[in-house]
Amino acid sequence: MLNFCDAPYQFFPPRPSKPVMAASRHLNRFLLRFDRKIHCQEINGHFKEVKQLVDKGDSILFTPNHPTRTDPQLVGEIASRLGTHTSFMAAYDVFLENKIQAWFMQKNGCFSVDREGNDRKALSTAIDILKQQRGALTIFPEGNTYQLNDRITPILDGPAFVAARAQRSMGSAGNVWVVPVSLKYTYIHDVRKQIESTLAQIARVSEYPKSASIHNVFDIGGHLISSWLKDKMNLNHRVEFDPKEPEQVRYELKKLTDQLAGTLEEELGMNCGTDFTIFDRVRKVRSKIHQLRSADHRHCQSVREKYRQLADRAIFTFRLIPYMIPSLTENPTLDRYAETVARMKEDLYSKSFAPFGVRKAIAHIGAPVCVADSFTEAGGKVKDTVAGLTSHLEGAIQHGIDKINASNTEIGGELVLRT
Repeated sequence: MLNFCDAPYQFFPPRPSKPVMAASRHLNRFLLRFDRKIHCQEINGHFKEVKQLVDKGDSILFTPNHPTRTDPQLVGEIASRLGTHTSFMAAYDVFLENKIQAWFMQKNGCFSVDREGNDRKALSTAIDILKQQRGALTIFPEGNTYQLNDRITPILDGPAFVAARAQRSMGSAGNVWVVPVSLKYTYIHDVRKQIESTLAQIARVSEYPKSASIHNVFDIGGHLISSWLKDKMNLNHRVEFDPKEPEQVRYELKKLTDQLAGTLEEELGMNCGTDFTIFDRVRKVRSKIHQLRSADHRHCQSVREKYRQLADRAIFTFRLIPYMIPSLTENPTLDRYAETVARMKEDLYSKSFAPFGVRKAIAHIGAPVCVADSFTEAGGKVKDTVAGLTSHLEGAIQHGIDKINASNTEIGGELVLRT
C-alpha cells in the first residue's frame, strides 16, 4: 500500500546478530507459508552464477521489483538458498511502526532511509556494507510498493549510485555485482469468488448503485475514484472507464493525475515541468511537503492542518498512478484482476490485507552486472555509470517478469473471460 510518513526522521542503523539472523531464516519460511500464503516457490535464471560470486566472497547488491509486502521475505529466502544473508534498506516509517519489529530488523542487518530527503547516513551505510562484504544488500529500486506484479514502474537511481560509489571506493580490492531480481506471485487456485466478495464489499462501502461482479471492475473503479475525488479533493468529477477503450482509460487517469499534481505544484510554488514523469513529479511534491512538515513542529494549528491536507492530497494522487498502468486492458488475467481489486481495497481502507488465496512465488535471477565493467564502459564517470546501470536494471527486471509470465502455467496466469 502506498503511504508516507511525516514523523521526525530518525536513523536506525544495522545491528547484525548472527543468532537472530539464523532464527529469522526459520521464521521467514513460516511467514511465507502461513501469513503470505506462499505454498510453493521456484527460483530460476542465473542462480548458479550468482552462487559462485557469493562463494567467491564478492559484494552482491540485489535489486528486485517491489509488487507486494511479501517481497522482503522472498528475497531473504533467495539469499538463504544462495548461502548468504541480505540486509535491507527500508523506509524509516517501517521502523517506527513497532519497537519489537524495529529491533528485529536491525538485528537482521536492516537500516532505515528517508525516502523524501538526501539521507547521507543511509547511503553511507549501504556503501559500507558492500565495501566490507558483510553478506548481500537489497535495495528495492522502485522505492514503493505499487501492487503491480507484471509491470515495473520507473526506478530510482539510488541503488546504482550506491553500487558505483562502493566500487570506486574498493578499487581493485574487490568487485561489486548488481543482480536484477524479478519477482512474480501467481494464484494456484481459482480465487474469483473471493475477488467478487471483496468487490461486493467495496461496492457496498462506496455506495456503488449496481450489483458487483468481476466483469464490472472498471465501472466500480470509476465510481470509487469519483467518490475519492469528492471526499478527499472536494471535486465533483465523474470518472468513467470503458474497458473496450484501453487508451481512453489511461488518458482519463493521466489527465486527472496531471491536473492534481499541477495544482499541488502551484500551491507549493514548484515548477517541475513536463520533462518529469508523473512518478517523479509527485515524488518531488511529497519531498517538499515532507520538508515543510518535519522542519518545524511548532507551527500553529492552522499551518499544520494546511500541510496535513497537502500531504493527504499528494498521497491520493500517488495512489491513482498505478491505476494508470493498463494491466487489465492489455492482459486481463486472474492475477491482474486480483491485484487490481486488492489495491482498490487497500486504498479504500488505507491498510494492507491478506492475499485472496494460496499462491506460488517465482523469482527470476537476472545476469549479474559487474560494476567495475560498467565504470570502464562509462569512461570512469560515476554519473554516466549510474545512468547506464539504472537503465539496464529497469530493462532487465521487466525482461525477467516477462519471461516468468510467458511460462506461467498456473490458473492465475489464465485470462478471465466474460460469461
